[in-house]
Amino acid sequence: MFRLVRERQPVGIPAFPPQYGQPFSSQPSAQQLQQILQFLQIVPQQLQQLQILQQQQLGQVQQLLQIVPSQLQHLQQLFQFVPQQIQSLQQQQPYGPGLGFGPSPQTFAGPGANYVM
Repeated sequence: MFRLVRERQPVGIPAFPPQYGQPFSSQPSAQQLQQILQFLQIVPQQLQQLQILQQQQLGQVQQLLQIVPSQLQHLQQLFQFVPQQIQSLQQQQPYGPGLGFGPSPQTFAGPGANYVM
């Protein structure tokens, strides 16, 4: 009733990457055993490095959690203070909005002509 259909592998492309050996071999080769040994040595080191990085990140997050509330409070104060300052400056302008900033013109009476700076 049912037939197993075997897919054809394209020419030149191995069915299983050679660095991992053959998938269904009964006994691992010496090279495969060497690779397994290397993995068993590398993985604990990588896990330890990962744990160190996680501890560093946790410390950084804890520092941020201590700093952020005061920064938020400072921003809230600025949001209240800045509009008041803008309104105060607008009320102090003698020439209306958009005018009155910068130095006021000064007239000098020199010999023969008036100069405005």
